Amino acid sequence: MTSAPHSQLVDRIRQIAVVTTCILCTFGVQTAAVAQGVTLDAALDEALKSNEDYQIVEARIRRSAALRREALAGLLPQLSAQGNLTMNAEEVQFGDNDPVVPRFDWGASARASIVLFDGSLYPGYSAAKRVEESRFEEGKWVRHGLKYEVEQAFFSLIAAQSELEVAERTIELRSAYYERADALAKQGIALPLDAARARTQLLEAQQGKIVATARLQNAADSLAVLLGRTTDGTLRASSSETMRSAPPGSVAQQYRPDLAAEGLLIEAVESRESAVWWSLAPALELVGNARFGPASFSAPDGVAASISLQLSWLLYDGGARYARAEALNAEADELDWALKRLKRDATAEQTRTLRNWKAAYEAIALAEEKLKVAGEAYELASGRFEAGLATSIEVTQASDDLVNAELDLVTARLGADLAKSSHAYVVGVPK
Repeated sequence: MTSAPHSQLVDRIRQIAVVTTCILCTFGVQTAAVAQGVTLDAALDEALKSNEDYQIVEARIRRSAALRREALAGLLPQLSAQGNLTMNAEEVQFGDNDPVVPRFDWGASARASIVLFDGSLYPGYSAAKRVEESRFEEGKWVRHGLKYEVEQAFFSLIAAQSELEVAERTIELRSAYYERADALAKQGIALPLDAARARTQLLEAQQGKIVATARLQNAADSLAVLLGRTTDGTLRASSSETMRSAPPGSVAQQYRPDLAAEGLLIEAVESRESAVWWSLAPALELVGNARFGPASFSAPDGVAASISLQLSWLLYDGGARYARAEALNAEADELDWALKRLKRDATAEQTRTLRNWKAAYEAIALAEEKLKVAGEAYELASGRFEAGLATSIEVTQASDDLVNAELDLVTARLGADLAKSSHAYVVGVPK
């Protein structure tokens, strides 16, 4: 009665063997490249040099610095010079005096001016300075976020490497068990079905290695993208660096550059609004002009110079300034409400990530104990099987429990690393 199921099981094993062999052959060609090792510190340095997001922020900082310098130029003296050559239709002259209009009129002139008072310039410069400071704080936050992403990818890569090691140990374990089961079956101590089950487990372990290797390559590519490298699946963590440590009792508040950047943007908008109101006052400018050219009736010695004090006052512009001030006031309110929401979300994230960190840290001890118990159970089941006191089903179950316990420990350790990294990210940077 057992011949049909046994025949079906043997056929199934053969099918799995063929598929596994084909996949292994294909996979072996793809992984011929040499692995490249990298440490966490080296990965962070490389990411800062090649990551596009960070370079974009660096460009924004340079742009905001240039705009601040442009705003400052409005407060400084202005100097210009020009030359000209004019041919008039005819020379105009009265008597023996110098010509009023020379036939060929040439000249060189210079102009110097300085704004003595313009109420809109000072708040405008202050706004540009606040924007530059905001971009600088934004750069700190992007750098902090990039560090977080690299840490997450690096620890995931370590976990993937550990999973592959577990898969390789599982193959060794189940290969040894298959050899024992096959030998016992030939001696008549165990059933041929036990050897078939052991063979099935071995093939499943080989398939598990294929999946673990693919997962490792994907994790390597995730880190390679952050480092600006080619995604060929060969990147490896050359050290088992970890952030694993006991979490604190409460959230340790640090500096959040993103919150500071938003606050500075609000100040910049408020300064721009102030500049609008200051533009209602008159502007005062001191201007000096000098011109050198041919002698003429108006300039007998060819030199003309003047100094003037100019007062300008825009009395009415159709209400454009009032509308602009109202728009900036609304923009400042919008940013202020967004900042309040961001602060509330940050507080909630800090509490949540600390809670997750504590849970992940406690899970490591339980996973280690589970692995210890599973190892003892497997040794006991294997001994009972060799003595003929247990079936292969018990050994199979004990083997599965052992593998799952090893994977659970890898997952728990990864969870603790990622949880601490996430908490460090949402808390901010040291002051």
